[in-house]
Amino acid sequence: MVAPYAAINLIAAGTKGAAILIPVTNAIENMMGTVRRVCRNVKRWRNAEMALRWTAAAMLEAAKGFRRLKAYKQLPALKAALLAHQAKHAIRNRLEENRQAA
Repeated sequence: MVAPYAAINLIAAGTKGAAILIPVTNAIENMMGTVRRVCRNVKRWRNAEMALRWTAAAMLEAAKGFRRLKAYKQLPALKAALLAHQAKHAIRNRLEENRQAA
């Protein structure tokens, strides 16, 4: 059973004492179910552009049922912390690759 919420602890990512709860898969499953329901009406797919149009229309339909995350105001802090974490580890990986190449 998948937990309905995943706690993302931002202490390791550089912000002290911050943690947010984000719904894990419910929004994704809801959106995919709506895409299936809307797209099942199409009997003949003409090309990839048509599939993209119908999928986009279904995603817009699914978005009407989405709720705002409780911690949506903390998302910019999460993004900044994740980018800083990624940059820090990318530099370490490049340094290790350069050492191994030398």
